[in-house]
Amino acid sequence: MLSMLKNTKISLKLLLMVAVPVLGMLLFAARDIADKTVDLAALRTTGTLIEFAVGSGALIHELQKERGLSTGFTASNGARFRDDLSRQRQETDDRLRALVAYKTTHADSLTGVAGSLLAADGFLEKLVSTRAAVDRLQWKPPEVIRYFTQTIAAYLD
Repeated sequence: MLSMLKNTKISLKLLLMVAVPVLGMLLFAARDIADKTVDLAALRTTGTLIEFAVGSGALIHELQKERGLSTGFTASNGARFRDDLSRQRQETDDRLRALVAYKTTHADSLTGVAGSLLAADGFLEKLVSTRAAVDRLQWKPPEVIRYFTQTIAAYLD
């Protein structure tokens, strides 16, 4: 092997001396790019989850306000908060529509929280019937508070 290297041209020797470190650097660069690609995908998913959390927080806030107004409405036997409750329901619905649209467009990034979302969505499916029961004064304040608190807790989870 040593005698073979003695007989090779100097240009080939220089090429071999440079090729080995360059090849090593290329392998390390390829591995680093692969790692960064994985990190970037994780960051994108995290960004999506953060944006979803902000939208959920906005919905939760509106649900909390609706809970208070609904409780006040039922406690007063419909004598107070009717107009405020109507406006608040519109705000809650706006936030809910925005969150549903976001979930629809980013469903692939939200698969990690899909189970929790199903539970929360189950409570929101009862929102229309709950509102109707509140309007007809069929529910007492503790029932109203319980429903909204469970719905909010499901979204916080």
